[in-house]
Amino acid sequence: MKKAKFKDVATVVGGSTPKTEVADYWGGDNFWVAPAELDGSKFISSTVKKITDLAVEKTNLTLLPIGTVLLSSRAPIGKVAITTVPMYCNQGFKNIICGPELFNGYVYYFLKHNVSYLQSLGTGATFKEISKKVVENVAIAYPSFDEQQRIVDELDLLTGIIDKKNAQLRDLDALAQSIFYEMFGDPIANEKGWEVKKIGDVCDTTSGGTPSKSHPEYYANGTIPWLRSGEVNQRFITETELCITEQGLNNSSAKWFPEDTVAIAMYGATVGQVGIIKRRMTTNQAVCGIMPCKEFIPLYLYHFLLSKKDDYVKQASGGAQPNISQGIVRDTLICCPPLDLQHAFAAKIEAIEQQKVLIKQSQQETQTLLASRMDHYFSD
Repeated sequence: MKKAKFKDVATVVGGSTPKTEVADYWGGDNFWVAPAELDGSKFISSTVKKITDLAVEKTNLTLLPIGTVLLSSRAPIGKVAITTVPMYCNQGFKNIICGPELFNGYVYYFLKHNVSYLQSLGTGATFKEISKKVVENVAIAYPSFDEQQRIVDELDLLTGIIDKKNAQLRDLDALAQSIFYEMFGDPIANEKGWEVKKIGDVCDTTSGGTPSKSHPEYYANGTIPWLRSGEVNQRFITETELCITEQGLNNSSAKWFPEDTVAIAMYGATVGQVGIIKRRMTTNQAVCGIMPCKEFIPLYLYHFLLSKKDDYVKQASGGAQPNISQGIVRDTLICCPPLDLQHAFAAKIEAIEQQKVLIKQSQQETQTLLASRMDHYFSD
């Protein structure tokens, strides 16, 4: 096993952004990547924006060849991918062009395993960043080229299994929504002729509140689950990242939401996300809670609102932070099918959820094995 700094076995290359106000720099044939485009996939083969040859010339950009390991160096530090086409990049990268001793797939997994370490090397007041010099001086231990390829094949296999499990979960979610449309029809067209009412005429709704951050006693050692809109991203919500205290609850607009409340996010990038609260908890003001009622079971209401997400996003307004109001949710027209049909739908969804539980268990076991193997290969 050899060990060397990247500067001795690879070339570290940064990038830049052509002037946005110069129209002749944009819309060309050259791929130009920004860190936000790295979505967790191992490979990247296209970019949102392209630049012209003139932009390359005037900005003095370096072309990244096929097989370059992209490494985001700020906002955030540590996103990685491998290029499958030549491209340029902005200043948010410190990329690694491997020399003959390094296999790019091995470097990719090495960097993924060491994200926390890379982030610890960041400096800066506004946001943390790692410099070209810092990356050049990161040491990497590596076996023979053939052994690097074997290691990557093993890690690719485990990663592929995890990816397949994710695809299975997405397919099951799509199946659940397909069953909804099959049993109840398009909620907008209402071709089945169900009675239609406003949600606010059938269900009680309310939103929560945020205890003042200037009072640490409202949060310290809190035991009351406190849901934020960014956490409304799963069908069943059982845990929250933060908790508040009784003082925080009593000195804010936060309030208890009962089990089976259907939560819908109203603010920012999370607008229209839906979940079902499965344990008693509180929320912030960015979450609208639709309380349990006699006409709808939670799973029907969840899937109905899921079908309305695109409409809510279109209705959102507010510039930097688009949002919908509780009034918009209350005025939403909802089809009112018979309860026995809703319960039949719920039985089918529960069967799907049981399949998802098994897939998630298998996925977690594979994820644990992957982490163990990466520890074995990349930990000192």
